[in-house]
Formats: sequence, C-alpha cells, structure tokens
Amino acid sequence: MAKIIGTCLLICFSVGILRGNSMAGQSRGKDEVRLKTRLVLIDALVKEKRTAAPLDDLLSTNFQVLDEGKQRTVTHFSIGEKRQPLALVLLFDLSNNGAGRFFHQLDIPKSLDAALSKLSPKDEVAVIAMTGEGFNTRQRELTGFTNDRKKIRDGLVKLPELIDPDFLGVFFFADLISEIARVARLQRPNSYVVVVYVSESLILAGPAERRRGTEALLRENVTFSALLCKPTKSVTARSVPFMPLFMAFGISTKGADYLSKQTGGVAVSVNKPEEYRAGLEAIMGDLSSRYTLGFELDANEPDDGRLHRLEVKVKAADKSGKPRKLEVIARRGYFLPKPQQPVAQKAIEIEASRITTDQPKRETDQEAIKQSVYDLHYSVMTGDIEGVKRLTAKRTLDLTRLFFDLLFKKISNRDGGQDMPASSGDELFKLILGFIAEGSKGTVTAEQIRERARAKSECRITFTGERTASIEYSDGTSARAVFEDDRWKIDDTERLKEVMLRMNDFTPEEKERIRKY
Repeated sequence: MAKIIGTCLLICFSVGILRGNSMAGQSRGKDEVRLKTRLVLIDALVKEKRTAAPLDDLLSTNFQVLDEGKQRTVTHFSIGEKRQPLALVLLFDLSNNGAGRFFHQLDIPKSLDAALSKLSPKDEVAVIAMTGEGFNTRQRELTGFTNDRKKIRDGLVKLPELIDPDFLGVFFFADLISEIARVARLQRPNSYVVVVYVSESLILAGPAERRRGTEALLRENVTFSALLCKPTKSVTARSVPFMPLFMAFGISTKGADYLSKQTGGVAVSVNKPEEYRAGLEAIMGDLSSRYTLGFELDANEPDDGRLHRLEVKVKAADKSGKPRKLEVIARRGYFLPKPQQPVAQKAIEIEASRITTDQPKRETDQEAIKQSVYDLHYSVMTGDIEGVKRLTAKRTLDLTRLFFDLLFKKISNRDGGQDMPASSGDELFKLILGFIAEGSKGTVTAEQIRERARAKSECRITFTGERTASIEYSDGTSARAVFEDDRWKIDDTERLKEVMLRMNDFTPEEKERIRKY
C-alpha cells in the first residue's frame, strides 16, 4: 500500500490545501555563481518511428525551433559533438516491490558496469541508492562523481547488500529528482548532467509535483532518463481501487515517463535482469547520437526568470520524395535567470513593510500568523481534521467542501459506487487526511514533522489591512491571512481555485460556481 498511501498525501498537496517544503525549495548557497549566456542550446534526438533507429543525415534546414510559438533562427548546429564531459547520476530505487527485487544478485550491477565501460575517460559517474524501512527513505551516496572505474564498480556491487525487504518505495519522487539535479549541477556546472532513475514504472505524481519536477530539471538544464521495470502483481492489484481517485485529481501513474519527455530524456522498459545493460547502453547511445541546435537571444530580450516553452520540429523526405515519419526527443523548455534584486533594496522593502501606525500590535499579529501557519501544516501532516478546520479561513473551507462534494459525485457516478472508500465528500476529505497521518507515521518522525512546520512558518508577512495580510512562503508560493473568530486563519482560496479550474473533470457550470468564491 506504500504508493497508495503516498498518493493520498500527494492529493491534498496537489489541490493546494497545503504544500510542504522540500529540499528543492531551499535557497542556494551565497557563493554560487551562475554565468549568463545569450545562447540557448538544445540537444535533439531524431528517430525513425518505424524502426526507432537514430538518424545522423539531417541538415540544419530540416529543423524548426519554436520558442513560445515564435520561430527562432538556428545559428549553431552539429551532430555527435560532445561539448562537455558527461556527468551521469545513476539513482537506484531499491524498494523490494520494484527494481530492488532484481538486484539481490551481482549480475545486474556487473552488467551496468560493463555498459559504463563505453564512456569517455573524461566522463564521470555518481552512484546513489535510495533505501530504508517502510516510508523512511535514506539516500546513500555509494560514490560521488568520478571517472575512476574501480570506484564506480565498487559502488555498484554494494547495491545487493542495501536492499531492505521492508522498504516501501521513494516518497515525493519529483522533489527527490529536483534535489538530485540541483546538487549535480552545483557540483558539475560545466558538464552535461544526466540523471538515470532505476525504479519501477508505477510512479505516481500529481499535477503540482510534475510541474515542480519539470521546472527544476529545466532550470538546471538536466536531462532525466529512466530504466523502469513493471511493479509486482500485488502492487498493481492494490492500486486498482484507487484509480478513479487518481484520475479525478489528475494524478499520473507514469511520473518518470512524463519528466523524461519534458527534459529530452527517454524511459526504457527493463523487465528481465539481462535487459538492464542493454537499456543503459541505449540511453548512452542516444546521448552520442543527438543533434545540437542553438539560437541566440536578442539583446533587448529580458532575463525574466520564467519558463519558456520550446518545441523542436523536423521535416525530411526519403529518396522518393515522400515525407519521412520521424520522432523528435528534445527538452521542452528553458529558463532565463532573473537578475537578483540588490540586497540593500530588499532590506529597504522589508523594513518599509514593518512600518505601521501600531508597530507593537503588528509584531504580535505577525507572530500569531506564523503560529497559525505552523499549526495548520502540523495538523495536515498529522491528520487532525478539526485542527485544519479551526485554522483555515471560512472562504477556503467552503471551497474545499465544494471540491470534495463534486469529486465524490463524479467518482460515484463513474464507477457506480463500487470500491468507493467513502460515502460522502466530507468523508472523502477525512479519509485523505487519515491517509496522510498514517503515511507520515512511517515516513517521518514527529520531530521531522515539527521541523517542516517550522520551515513553513518562516514566511514573509505583509499587512494589507487591519485584518488581512499576504503570506510569501520560501518555496515561492503565497497565501493570505485573515482575522476571523478572534484568531488569524490561512486563506488559500485563490490557489485552490486555480487548481480546480484547470481540472478537466468539471463542467462549465461547475467552474462558474468555483469562480464565485
């Protein structure tokens, strides 16, 4: 039930009730320096659809690059040219119900080592294992980035001894990948960074998690690929009753496939021990078969710090003049780093926000709001539904009730009520919070929950009125605080509305009801 319980936590976080901090959302080191470039480079792999064979006979005129729908002029073009050394992260999910069941013997680690022998002497490999007990995931770095063949081999052969039959799988998959990518890019700023995730194919990720993972990988310019085996039959069977719930919340069961497509990587199925070497060799072979396309930004284009969507198209004809059926694999976006606001200016703004007609009262209110943020996050993680209701603004609670009522009706109508784990929208809400509490017991300790709540409460408060304030969290999200029933409560209505209005399950009439909140 590991993935099922984990998904129920993702559901609440995906709909915007409350989202916890992850390591990917932490601030970067002060001495980290990013070099600004006005050249955007894209690695593109082109394959014949029928044979899946890579093509190496195309010209720059065969390609079209669209940046937010606008065609760019390709000024840089090459194939098979490795601009930078490879920094390859092999990340192993050793849960016994997934890929871990294949790693009890040394056959697969040795076969992966044989596949790595084809790398250039300048290329480096890091080996990281995810293991643990229950939901308690531990990250083990078996070797950092190195081109020492013996160190890599020694790291791989340690994998069988790390498998714990009680480990239920990686929790918050996209946040894990985001943090791995951030650290890898920080350690190897001038390398071509690729993360290969070795896991099972049933990887659940909600809309918000998919978005965070995609943006983090694209921001760091890291390619994500995966070697994925089928989950065990028992895991598949236990997940079936929850599929309507996954669909209703837009939760994908193919999180790894999604991230690979967004970043220009590939997800390879490996269902037998002997297929792992071939799968890794296919991923590395694809890297060496890629075209490099580049376009220059105009001098007047601002570094706006946002995601720019990319699309690469290719057209080519065969010898008879007929269009060839081709598939293009390339990353689907890039970020321009936003100039940092001068520290002095930030200090002035912060100080100005503190100046009020009643400074002592504002300081007291600010502490009260932060305490409410802490208490609300703690209540969600521990499944305290009364605490959640007590600390959430009435407007947000009303919209949440509407959300679960509509969701319950849709799920009931879709499957006739069969395998429905609740009898009303309110019960469905309670059920999910119960799963959160149950999942948290094995995932994190009580002190870790308190630490996450404290981190969430380290937010910036700006008063917008006598009884209202805006909240800016360290992860970039925001909310409001309102004074109701003699206490400060958290109003997350706007973010919840945004998520609900993006869901395809709601009719135009239902969306109109949502907009009125």
